[in-house]
Amino acid sequence: MGIHEGGWLATAPQFYRSVQGTEAGLVTNEWGNELYFAPKGAGREPAEIDPAFDLRGHFLATILDGETPVSDVTWARQVMAVSGAVMESARTGEVVRLHA
Repeated sequence: MGIHEGGWLATAPQFYRSVQGTEAGLVTNEWGNELYFAPKGAGREPAEIDPAFDLRGHFLATILDGETPVSDVTWARQVMAVSGAVMESARTGEVVRLHA
């Protein structure tokens, strides 16, 4: 299960990201500048974030300055496959398995 940030016009805006699996999960704080890891059955602990990488700054640099993106089409297709599986699972109420 995953959650991605919403917008200011949403009825309940949420500006954090979360990925929850069957054995562990990761979640950011509301503004995405802190990351926490929680294994199943345990409390969350801070996780290291590479301070040299600025996700939003990198995104803008790829658009405005032509910087080479760290992600590629293969990565984007994988993200879309996961997003599609999340939507299908929500629609059907069933587990949707991803295939390599």
